[in-house]
Amino acid sequence: VSTQSTWEGSNSANIERNQNKVAPNSKESRQRIERCLMGNILFRSLEKSALNVVCSVMFECSFDAGDTIIKQYDEADNFYVVDSGICNVYVQTDESSEPEKVSSLGPGSCFGELALMYGVPRAATVKAATDVRLWALDRDTYRTILLRQTIEKRNLYSDFLRKVPILESLTDYERLTVADALQPCRFNDGEVVVTEGTPGLSFYMIMEGKVKVTQTINGQVHELTTLGQSDFFGEIALMLNQPRLATVTAIGDVACVKLDRDSFIRLLGPIEDILRRNMKTYSNYIAQKL
Repeated sequence: VSTQSTWEGSNSANIERNQNKVAPNSKESRQRIERCLMGNILFRSLEKSALNVVCSVMFECSFDAGDTIIKQYDEADNFYVVDSGICNVYVQTDESSEPEKVSSLGPGSCFGELALMYGVPRAATVKAATDVRLWALDRDTYRTILLRQTIEKRNLYSDFLRKVPILESLTDYERLTVADALQPCRFNDGEVVVTEGTPGLSFYMIMEGKVKVTQTINGQVHELTTLGQSDFFGEIALMLNQPRLATVTAIGDVACVKLDRDSFIRLLGPIEDILRRNMKTYSNYIAQKL
């Protein structure tokens, strides 16, 4: 009898037996799930509405102490968030060796995300160290939500990008490519979006709200302008690879979308000439302030 067979044992839990199709209903459970999901790269870019959908379709799984929740080398099926109890993680370096405990997982931890991404065999075994309650999400549901989120995001951002004058010259394909790369971000009243003198990491476009642009000139802070819907900022630092030339601060609640440096350089090449003309206009404006 192989070590793997002995390890699986007669007490291996059956997911179909344990799962209870009940959505998280306590405030604490839902908050714990949301915090866990927001810390996971698979869910970080989801809109709030999509994240709510994910939470609402996760189902409860209960396991007794000693039960095997997932087994290394098995086909992957679900992603799990620990709601209560402790789970231990074991790894076999090969099928003939004894499993070694490598870590423990408590409430708010998650495991099994590779199941959602690739459907590859499990890379570790996870067993319940105590009685545990988990929330699970299956691969097909995740992909359905992600696909719907992608389509909704494309439609929303494509419509918005058409309203940004500087992007008028983009083709429909280029516009969709930019839309897929955009990341949503929100700022509260008075919150600083970018700070003068810091490295430029992102390019921003305003979807809702207004921001003020200030710059320190001869030791004095001057308000240069106010930007609103469809305006953009942050391109100069990225194009010239230099620190931010101004500070941008939210006036009221502000919703933006942003591109990181690599996406900005890769996707906005077709409008580089327009961006450089804008930079020249900005430089002339600053010169008048001096």
